[in-house]
Amino acid sequence: MFQQFLEGVIKQDLQKIEKLTDSRLFKKLQEKSEDIKKFNIKYQSVAVDQATKESYIIDQMLIKGVKANRDENDSNHDYMYVDTNEVEGLRYYLHKYFLGFHPYYIEIKN
Repeated sequence: MFQQFLEGVIKQDLQKIEKLTDSRLFKKLQEKSEDIKKFNIKYQSVAVDQATKESYIIDQMLIKGVKANRDENDSNHDYMYVDTNEVEGLRYYLHKYFLGFHPYYIEIKN
């Protein structure tokens, strides 16, 4: 589904993008479509091993705290920016749940 979304963005297929995103993201992408074209984005699909029909995917869990209904998502204050592995090309946001604050998040979600 993520690959279909990327292909839709690159090809400016608004119908495909609308089917794959929520209304707020779709509206933002629609408003920025001219800006997106300026970047001349290229995309290559993930290579699939034809013998096993498998592919190597780096991310096993994309983001903790992100839900399909974006109104229920955690805020940016619930994440910490981590760039300790930036020399290897890795920068990410780590949810505070994994930094020892899980009792707090369990309490507020229940």
